Amino acid sequence: MLKILKQPYPVCNEISCFLKCALVVCPFVYVFLLIFQPFGLNFLEPSLKHPVFLGYAAVCYIMLSLNILILPRLFKKTFDEARWMVLHQMLWEIWTVFTIGAGNYYSKTTFKLLLSAPFIFRANRKGLCSQNGGRNQLF
Repeated sequence: MLKILKQPYPVCNEISCFLKCALVVCPFVYVFLLIFQPFGLNFLEPSLKHPVFLGYAAVCYIMLSLNILILPRLFKKTFDEARWMVLHQMLWEIWTVFTIGAGNYYSKTTFKLLLSAPFIFRANRKGLCSQNGGRNQLF
């Protein structure tokens, strides 16, 4: 097993690799979310579904561009093809999935906060929020 992990692996951080990856992964994310609607996305208002799904695909695109195009150019020694191994590639793929997930979590949290901010402001003005232990709670 260790022998396999230490075998050389080709590094592909060119624009052509990025385009191939982005043209497969980002539409897949959109179609997957459209068909299965996981994580409570099925409860979204129908008019919001396509923009939200496109937002997830866009975050995926941004994180892929960061991981495939920008980081390898910033850390050229790390991504040297002469030293790149199967183990490095596996860890890099885990990192890529993690950054896509973190980017989607951050954008979801930010988007949810932006959508709820006008409602909370109106609720506070109308006295719908009550103070409970120093924390605002609706109703």
